[in-house]
Amino acid sequence: MTYDAGTRSALTYALVYGSMGQVLGIYWGTIAGIENGTVETSTAETTLLFAGAALLTPICFLIFLYLGAGLVHLFLKILRGARRPFAATLQVAAYVSGATSLVNLLPLNFMPVVGGIIISVWALVLNCIGLTSAHQTSTARALLALLFPIIILVGVALLLFLLVAAVGLLGLFQAVLQPR
Repeated sequence: MTYDAGTRSALTYALVYGSMGQVLGIYWGTIAGIENGTVETSTAETTLLFAGAALLTPICFLIFLYLGAGLVHLFLKILRGARRPFAATLQVAAYVSGATSLVNLLPLNFMPVVGGIIISVWALVLNCIGLTSAHQTSTARALLALLFPIIILVGVALLLFLLVAAVGLLGLFQAVLQPR
């Protein structure tokens, strides 16, 4: 696998198909909202919002692609599973992002909750296969590198929730125990 030319091809694939999938997903969501009466905007406003989304999607897509690939590569390094350079991780992320963004064209995306879960699991499977192959590492390391950011994010959110709950309970106890 050549990483210089391969990275350019992967990024092109991700930008074309990923952006197209995201923009068409926004389009179909807007159309579905208009037909169901949940989107109440004028034609001009809808057109401007769609045009803005179409222009910003490739930029945001590329930024989040690099951030996500960088995070996964960092955890692969921590787990000693990164046997290839960052470009290999970026290629996997680009191809998977492009492929899974095209799922926005399917009815799966319109199934509440279930569609998002199916798409997420499929992206996880594709990432595991791609990282295992690209870095010649174990599936367990690839899976952990993909799940650690989520686990850490959920852990931090849980800690923040517990902190806010503890402060609220302390305030409640103080108000109850304070003499009048």
